Amino acid sequence: MTRFYIMIGSVGFVLCGCATSDDPRQGGLFGYWATGEAGYEKRLEEKRESLETMQEQTRIADDRTASLEAERDQRAAQVQEATALLTSLDEELSALEQTTASLQLDTELQHEQRAVLQQEMDNVQDQLKTIRNFPLDETQESAIQDRRRKLGELQKELRVLRERASLLTTL
Repeated sequence: MTRFYIMIGSVGFVLCGCATSDDPRQGGLFGYWATGEAGYEKRLEEKRESLETMQEQTRIADDRTASLEAERDQRAAQVQEATALLTSLDEELSALEQTTASLQLDTELQHEQRAVLQQEMDNVQDQLKTIRNFPLDETQESAIQDRRRKLGELQKELRVLRERASLLTTL
């Protein structure tokens, strides 16, 4: 009989010493029985709230990704536009050099003006080479804007040079 009481006491001691939790995976069935349906519902609600929070964070991250992709595409278009303008300026400069090389110059003044014009065209050519050799990263907004500004200035300068070359042929 004593053994019986010792065994019941041991089982009772073991059962009372077990940690209980409303999570059946942690507290076993005793924990679930101890907290009942309310503990299960509470745990389920916490999981739902956690899921909703994660879904909201995912939506925010997706919106940010879309915004960054649109910004990247816009900058890529600006880089492509600047590259096309650079190519156009190269072609304009080549045509202008061909025009000035074929000029029939009669006076010393015309020769001097042609030399000045050639020097200015060489200066534009050097600036175009510098721009072309400077690697452009689509993430550098200020570099893209600076390149577009500089190409615009060179485009204006080429127009002026073209007009001066035209005037040189009519003298």
